[in-house]
Amino acid sequence: MKTILNFLFVLLLNTSALGQASADEIISHKIRSKYLGGVETAIHVLKPSKMDDGKRYPVLYILPVIDGDAAWGKPFKIAQEENFPDKYGVICVMATFPRGTLYCNHPTKKNQQDESYFVQDVVPFVDQNYPTIAQAEGRYLTGFCASGSGGLWLLLRHLDMFGKVAAWDAWLDLDEMIEADEKLFGTNENYRDYAVLNQIDRHAHELIDGPTRIVMMAYRNKRDGVHSVHRFHDKLFDYGIAHIFEFHEAEAHRWDSGWLSRAVEYLFLERLPEGVGKTLGVPKTEAQIAALHRGAVNRRRRIILHHDAALDRFKPSMKMEEVVEDTYAFSKDPKSQIDTVMLDVGGGAVPWPSKHMSQISGLQDWFSKGNDFLPAVVKAGHERGLEIFFSYRINGIANLSPEPLKRKRSSWLLDWREDPEPPHDPRIPWDHSNWQT
Repeated sequence: MKTILNFLFVLLLNTSALGQASADEIISHKIRSKYLGGVETAIHVLKPSKMDDGKRYPVLYILPVIDGDAAWGKPFKIAQEENFPDKYGVICVMATFPRGTLYCNHPTKKNQQDESYFVQDVVPFVDQNYPTIAQAEGRYLTGFCASGSGGLWLLLRHLDMFGKVAAWDAWLDLDEMIEADEKLFGTNENYRDYAVLNQIDRHAHELIDGPTRIVMMAYRNKRDGVHSVHRFHDKLFDYGIAHIFEFHEAEAHRWDSGWLSRAVEYLFLERLPEGVGKTLGVPKTEAQIAALHRGAVNRRRRIILHHDAALDRFKPSMKMEEVVEDTYAFSKDPKSQIDTVMLDVGGGAVPWPSKHMSQISGLQDWFSKGNDFLPAVVKAGHERGLEIFFSYRINGIANLSPEPLKRKRSSWLLDWREDPEPPHDPRIPWDHSNWQT
């Protein structure tokens, strides 16, 4: 393979060899950027073997991982061997960095402005020197691990510059890694500004009702970050943001483990020419949100909160007013959408004197002093504009012995046993039955 080197000093370049490389040649441009303190980096380019005069081409930006362009496999070698440029009719680009990168600007180090280097130097350089579609619809991003998360926030922070991103095994929640990456983020506050989950909250309104711009790929037995991947997927779905989500069996944490080909195909499905077979065989979810769902995204919900078996909340030392206040603690949040509360005080327990049902000393103490918990909690709920339901729950599932009333009225009980064995009566008044009114 032949490599052609062109040199650029802060975007001043020698273009004598541009356009002269053959299909299997990688063109490499050396540049120096003020955003990186003038240190030399490279922009590698791989073009289609035939480019029509006057035609503009989309660009696929392959984002190197934190340790450089050769870490965990060589992505440009894959792009070359699988001939992404000819297969999809795109220009492939990969820019290098002088150190590890998370595609963010450091808050204090002026020579570590990696995001600005990429969006202010790399992208304009490519547009100025190649026949590109110089708008968001013509720019695609892909990466994994650190560069996967970098690609996600590059898209979300620059929706007018980039059109689509495919991320595999990306870092979505870096809370446990902040200390290790302090040299890159600088501060926790700077990380919070870049965090993907926060970016979705900020820019959701710009993505709702739009085309599919995010491809997220992850694997099932990933030890770290599975919950954040699903939180990301759920957040997109809840907002009504169209996306592709692939959750598959484990692959090696490398560029060359097979995922890159699928990621690029997801990005350019619409660009595959007739007769070229699609190779995607891994089950995926394409979340094309229905109009009914999108219309419900921002509507106010009706949410029921059930204080189930609230026995532990009634401490002898507590005042009734404290328990009532604790019951509605959620109502202090102005964003709360809970409008209904259900509660009971425990299995077979009632808040008034009874010869048949269980008693709770704290409730009986209040009652003996003229403080009836039930009307007090109902009144407090109504004052907050809430609907209140009190359940007289007479159950025996967790009881050490059957409730006398259930033993006496076993014919009133529901049988929950899947295969009752005779000669036992299927209406057992404890263990497998529940009665609630």
